[in-house]
Amino acid sequence: QMDILDRLSGTIFGEGKEREGYLEELLEQIHFIIFAVMVIFIMQSMILLRNTRRQLKSWHRMQLICSGDNTNKLKDIDEIIEWLSQEEVGSRNSFCGWKNVVNNIFGRSNRHREMLEVLRFDAMREEFLTPRSQFPPFDGIQVEKLDDNFDYGKYMEKQLTNFLIEIIEVPVTTWAVIWVLSALFCTIMVITLDSPKTLVWVWTGFGWGMQFFHMRFQLHLNRTLSMCCNRKYMQKDELKPWFSRLPGTEMDILVRDDRPGWTSLDLPDPRSRSVYEQCILKGHVPNRQHLLFPTLVHGKLSNEFMARLYLLCFTVYCSLLLFQFLPITKKFSDSVRLFYIVLSLEPLVYYISTLSVFIQSIVEVNSLRVFKPSTTISTVLRDQKAERAIKAIMLLNNLRLQFDDKKSMDEVGKSPELSEISDDQLREIEGTFDMFDTDGGGFIDKSEFKEVMSSLGVTLTDEEASEKLKILDKDKDGTISKEEFVAWQIVTMRDSSSRNESSIEDLVDQLFELFDTPDDRGNKGDGVITVEEFKEGLDKFGAGLTDEEVANLLQELDDDHDGTIDKKEFSDMLEKYAEAEKY
Repeated sequence: QMDILDRLSGTIFGEGKEREGYLEELLEQIHFIIFAVMVIFIMQSMILLRNTRRQLKSWHRMQLICSGDNTNKLKDIDEIIEWLSQEEVGSRNSFCGWKNVVNNIFGRSNRHREMLEVLRFDAMREEFLTPRSQFPPFDGIQVEKLDDNFDYGKYMEKQLTNFLIEIIEVPVTTWAVIWVLSALFCTIMVITLDSPKTLVWVWTGFGWGMQFFHMRFQLHLNRTLSMCCNRKYMQKDELKPWFSRLPGTEMDILVRDDRPGWTSLDLPDPRSRSVYEQCILKGHVPNRQHLLFPTLVHGKLSNEFMARLYLLCFTVYCSLLLFQFLPITKKFSDSVRLFYIVLSLEPLVYYISTLSVFIQSIVEVNSLRVFKPSTTISTVLRDQKAERAIKAIMLLNNLRLQFDDKKSMDEVGKSPELSEISDDQLREIEGTFDMFDTDGGGFIDKSEFKEVMSSLGVTLTDEEASEKLKILDKDKDGTISKEEFVAWQIVTMRDSSSRNESSIEDLVDQLFELFDTPDDRGNKGDGVITVEEFKEGLDKFGAGLTDEEVANLLQELDDDHDGTIDKKEFSDMLEKYAEAEKY
């Protein structure tokens, strides 16, 4: 009623009836655009989740190929190298051109790129497991060396999850940059008030500017990854043409052996640092790997900041383009309008098609050992120990159930084929066998067999143990060999897949009883698993978790924060490790 907005609009934009209502109209447009930004941001998050699941599967697959558990690793790698050497080397456009853009949009795979990524994954993994000294001759630091069975794929999964959490939470620094850009844009709006067509072209230029920034930043990420991988594959004559096609790959670094490219960088004299470097470092001493980043020791933080800013800016660009500027083009001629639509939508198409590769590259760079990800490494090691123990428990529980099924036990003597299970499943079965072959003799005798069944809550007399051993002991030598143990498990897996002998609730009940132990008086458990019971149960199956690791694991599983695990939380844990098998 006081016409405050009209008066303010007249003061800002000038006198006149048309301009008096301009500010109110502008505020209504801003509200609508904010809503559009929210919708597009949600859609962008859904795209990220879809791409994330696909990337997790890719990392898991490459981990299986490159893992120290894979006895056929050298054979698999040699087959990849041989296949690439026989293929015709593609052009650079096959990796970064429009054909690759279309493949990314529709989730199609590029066979050549997949093979090169396996080799790069293996090279990065080796450098990660044994970090190098920052000083010549750049030998591996044995004290910080990780076991060859370390799940680098799961580590990357944790890093990706943490990264997505970080970029969703927008800090003050990112908002500050957004405010500056908004102020600049508002200034341009006031200047071009009488010429909205000019603003339309300015906004398209902004989209192309972001695309150019993305391309340059992606090249920087590719170069950083190239400089941090060992060069054992790049130096192979049959692979050099392929790696030279990857954008950002540094092929001309003068390194005499397979060391990564960063070892050829020279540390500058501290006295020659610029004012910018002195402000960035603030007393920190950079090493050779820090020289790969414009912000030196703050490379990880700057990568997260740039990714967050890039995602927000493109969300705003898409919203304003679709709901503000494209409607203005109705005043253009048909040919000019068509040209503008193609020109303005091209950055969006490029953005959607390269988003997954962009996020993947940042996560891989931020996962380098130079950024000291000790917390994530500890979490992965702990999860690996717990996962091995849980799988062993589930495996042996199935075996226990088979003792009550004479038909299934008779099947053991029919020599099941190894082709019925995967190499990964075979390694897990053999690992469980080794866990109970305490003397390392290559077989499980009667006393060890009794310990196996005792850990499952089944107490056997010597006579009962001998009777059941006879069923599994095909060569009648009085022990269970690894081959006989594997055959036993194959029958278990075959039988459980052909009949539904127990529901998930029954499985939870059976396994829960192994942890929720009776008290000294023989009374049943109290329905919850304490830290001590959880550790004792896992130790029976060779988990090797420390008290601190068990406490941290229980804290993650304890949804109601009562310090114990109930059946619902225990069931969620089993589903978690069962879900890991699907990747």
